[in-house]
Amino acid sequence: MSVFDVKLVLLGCSACGKSTLLHRLVHGRYRPGLPPTYGAEFGAKRVEVAVPGGGGTNGSEREGRSRGAGRRPSSAADSGGNGGGSGRRGASVGIWDTSGAARFHSQSRRFIAGADAVLVCWDATSRDSWEAMRAWVADARAEDPAVRIYLAACKSDLVLRHNQVAHMEVQVERWPSQEQQQQQARQHSQEEQQQQSAGGT
Repeated sequence: MSVFDVKLVLLGCSACGKSTLLHRLVHGRYRPGLPPTYGAEFGAKRVEVAVPGGGGTNGSEREGRSRGAGRRPSSAADSGGNGGGSGRRGASVGIWDTSGAARFHSQSRRFIAGADAVLVCWDATSRDSWEAMRAWVADARAEDPAVRIYLAACKSDLVLRHNQVAHMEVQVERWPSQEQQQQQARQHSQEEQQQQSAGGT
């Protein structure tokens, strides 16, 4: 079984849930109260993926994409294919959690270079976070028009609680429901992925 590297970059405004999502992906558990990300944080996860036809590409064949900030060079062991293939391939996924703070905006955008995919996150309970998500999608496309963009609605487990509190207030402006967010999100990304950090679904 051969190994190749995948670079995944998390983008989104501050406090939208990126660090919690990273911790969930890497360690498989929810950790509340994580501090704000200063600059960028890195995590790695080993996964196994199916390869159509059992052949697949090896690490050396993936060198066509430019290497950007945070990309780990493939080793000889990483790039060795077995020719016939078993239909499964190991992948070492490097996940970069970038800061959503304005002062780190330009640095966060640089991490997009050489990425295989970008996961743009937003807080499902926050209108401001939802609206900022569109700008992050635009930034990712501006940096690399060919990069695959996914969306993740974080804190979706808090939506019901948020709506219940909002219903008790008199002057609350209603904003898109989860279903409406999902429909609108499909217009701004190539593919969509929802992740509930606390529930792990």
